[in-house]
Amino acid sequence: MYGHMMFAHGHRIFGFGLVIMPNIARIIRFDRSNIVFSEQFDWRKHWAVPTFIHRYERMSRAERGWDTSVSRLSPTATQTLLNDTAVRDMIDALPKQTVRPLTTLNGALFKFEIWDDEECTLHTLIAGLPQTQTQMLTLAGRSTRGFLFFFFWKKSLLYMKDTFRVTLKGLRKESDVYRVLRRAGVPHLPGFLYGGDVPAIHPDALHPERTIHHRVVLKKIGRPLREFESTRQLVVSMCHDAVEAHAAAYVAGVLHRDISAGDILIDENGHGMLIDWELSRLINDTSAAHRDYRMGTWAFMSAELCRDQQPAEHLLRHDFESFVHVLFYHVFRYCKMEGALPQHIRMTMVDVFEDKRPDGIHHGGQNKRGYLVNLLTAFSQRNVIDISPIPQGLQDLLAETREPFGTFYERWGRRMPDDKRQRKEEVLNNLSRPSYFFEDVWKPWVYKDDAWVTDNDPAAADQFPPAKFQQRQAPVRRRKPKSKPPSSKRQKLNSMHSAPVLSLSSMPGRLSGANKIGVDSMSAATTCRPGNTVELGSK
Repeated sequence: MYGHMMFAHGHRIFGFGLVIMPNIARIIRFDRSNIVFSEQFDWRKHWAVPTFIHRYERMSRAERGWDTSVSRLSPTATQTLLNDTAVRDMIDALPKQTVRPLTTLNGALFKFEIWDDEECTLHTLIAGLPQTQTQMLTLAGRSTRGFLFFFFWKKSLLYMKDTFRVTLKGLRKESDVYRVLRRAGVPHLPGFLYGGDVPAIHPDALHPERTIHHRVVLKKIGRPLREFESTRQLVVSMCHDAVEAHAAAYVAGVLHRDISAGDILIDENGHGMLIDWELSRLINDTSAAHRDYRMGTWAFMSAELCRDQQPAEHLLRHDFESFVHVLFYHVFRYCKMEGALPQHIRMTMVDVFEDKRPDGIHHGGQNKRGYLVNLLTAFSQRNVIDISPIPQGLQDLLAETREPFGTFYERWGRRMPDDKRQRKEEVLNNLSRPSYFFEDVWKPWVYKDDAWVTDNDPAAADQFPPAKFQQRQAPVRRRKPKSKPPSSKRQKLNSMHSAPVLSLSSMPGRLSGANKIGVDSMSAATTCRPGNTVELGSK
């Protein structure tokens, strides 16, 4: 909690802390990679605490862990900027529901310095509070934040993604991936301008960081997919634009590997954008490191990857399946329903998208497979039609998209009929073609005008509002104040943001945890143990 507050209320790279107990104490240093703590000592008899405080008081801002590439504007400069008519017009043009207040309570704005790795140039932009921020359960991780920047020369706003990228073998900088996609002319992207790693003030060769501060600046600002203005816009944004971008990127040699609800945005013209390429890999990179860990957002990860307890290679068909999960998720959660969403469907939503059983490494996915082969009653095609007045085109699309995966996941005994085996081989062949989903599955339904009778069926209210859940759970906590409240399926669903999960299995190093300086320790500074799955916050 202490570290969370420090990082949440300032621009920091690392921080220091003191853990003082009645008789003993520890000095700790923490960042987005790990925690390092001293051996315990008797603070009443040892000079470590006063020595630490004495030295800390004489440290520079950089030595204390502040991000010196960010500086606060003076009150006069801030007020002048906010009073500029062009700036106000740019802010007013943005969707109100997707824009947070740009300044803090005292009206502060900040100047950011963004380094471009390719051109070796330094860019300066002005921004306020982060517009998006990953809700993290642990200090270690990517801690992705999104900022709106003022671009005065062209009278427009830009978007910057600020994250701590993971330095694993096979993972390239997101800025480098965007450059590859830009040179290949991949459509429906947010428009990469420049970016790179934030230059380290005090690089430590003895203890290399496992996360590195990284920034990318993008031209376009989008709204979440869940704020679609019509079901046709939902389908066009995802099933046409994002899928086309994915196919073109694969042809250019890049596989996304993290298709999720948060990675598809809708731009000002109503078209989709595929973003967040930080977990992607180059197709020609055949190193075994890609099979050492799983990539993706758990809620939308393919059933095959979720259920595998052994490392598996992330293939093209896994991204295709993630698109299907994103579509079903939005239909059941954000499309208009005939009355309230039935309770059994609420529970099925959690069973499908949050099915996770930790056993050294998370595994699950059985319910995803179940609905793809049309075995789950709640997700059956007939039930979809009965509970929601969605257009005929979307009804047919839901059936069409899961058909190939139903064939792939269909189970047989020891002997599979020849016709079924032949059909499965055909499906696998289709799912290995990058243009298959775009040209053969999605595109025909998107342009079938008679299947979309109206463009005036916007997203409905969230079927799983957190406020209602909190009211329903309050009596449970009062009734059993001393026991841990039972986990709620609705609570799990509400926490299903688009933060990707990086599941490590047999890696030699840990991405989070604590390192001790001194003798063995009983410190409770971390709960990470060898073999645990590490979940990294993103987006």
